[in-house]
Order: sequence, then C-alpha cells, then structure tokens
Amino acid sequence: METVILVTVLSTLGVVAMLTAIVFMAFKLKNKVDVNNFEEQVRTIYNEHDRRFSELESRTGSEIQHIHREFNEKLDNVSRGIETRVEEVYRHINNESEEIRRLIDSRFDKLDTKFVTSINYLKKELQQDEVRRSYNKMKS
Repeated sequence: METVILVTVLSTLGVVAMLTAIVFMAFKLKNKVDVNNFEEQVRTIYNEHDRRFSELESRTGSEIQHIHREFNEKLDNVSRGIETRVEEVYRHINNESEEIRRLIDSRFDKLDTKFVTSINYLKKELQQDEVRRSYNKMKS
C-alpha cells in the first residue's frame, strides 16, 4: 500500500516537473523566436495554399466544363447517328412493305384471273351441257 502511495506521489511530482520545464522552455523560446516573423510566415504559407487551391479549383472547374461539353457533343453525335439509323431502317421497312404489297397485289391479280378463267370455263361447260341436254330432249 505504501508503495502505491509512493509511486503515485513520485509520478505526480514527475508530471509537475515536466510541465514546469515545458512552460519554462516556452517562455525562453518565446523571447528568442520573432513572433511577428512567425506569424508572417504562417500568413504567407496560408496565402500560398489559398492561391494554389483557387488555381486548382479554377483548372478543375474549366476541365469539368470541357468534359461536359465533350460529353454533350458525343451524346449529340450518338443521338444523330441513332436517328439516322432509325430513319434508314424505317425507309427500308417501308420499301420492303411496299414490295410485299406489290407482290401480294400481283398474286391477287393472278388469282383473280384464274378465278375468272375458271368461272368462264365452267359457264361454257354448263352451257354446252345444257345444249346437249336440249339436243337430247329434242332427239328423244
């Protein structure tokens, strides 16, 4: 127990001694260091830092604007390319559908011609058949 008290007292005295030495050195150094010169150096460093930061911010801002412009130009080019391609595809579809329409129309015309020919042939056959019947009736 006495050892603990002795260690506590000695460590407290050591801390007090160190703080006293630091305070004493600070007062000695304060008299030796030119405070105005130190403050001027700090201001110079701060101003230089502020100037460099402003330059960097300005360059970064202009670079960002350049990137935005370049991105917008490329986006516009891509949009125009897509629109052109869509128009080409639309024209191609229209041309193909027109060709298909003409082909279907041609096939319908041929089919219609075959119907008309077949109907005329059937009419002719029916007429001949009727003539034969009439002739057979007259004969009988």
